[in-house]
Amino acid sequence: MPSPSEIALGVALKELMGNLFVMYLRAHGAHWNVEGMLFAPLHKYFGHLYEDVFESIDPVAEALRQHDMYAPYTLSHVAKLATIADVQLTNGQPTPMLQDLVGVNSQVQSSLAKAFRAAESAGDLGLANFLQDRMAAHLKHAWQLRAHLKNFD
Repeated sequence: MPSPSEIALGVALKELMGNLFVMYLRAHGAHWNVEGMLFAPLHKYFGHLYEDVFESIDPVAEALRQHDMYAPYTLSHVAKLATIADVQLTNGQPTPMLQDLVGVNSQVQSSLAKAFRAAESAGDLGLANFLQDRMAAHLKHAWQLRAHLKNFD
């Protein structure tokens, strides 16, 4: 039977996984759909962003398995775990995409912090180290997204 700290870790990791999938999809959608004078650099930037986020999902799923929990593997299950609201961006304008990703990244940062505290509480320091590294990566994403928005002020 899992301990309360392991249960809390599982809940936090599943939320993180759901939110990472949302960020991955939104960044990939921005990559596909961005238009305008800054298409080339933003298309490239969004590509780097979605690749980085995607690469972070597998270690989260593996952490769940290491703690004898199953990782979600259906779209509907992942969507239910995410705490990020769905939006419908209707055009290829960069500003709404960047603003959306600022908010999405902020929510991923919150999920990372929650998972980090849960990993420490469960005594999984290796996972806590991984999550710290991801927190640093998403802090950098926050800066870069805000910096890109300066082009549109």
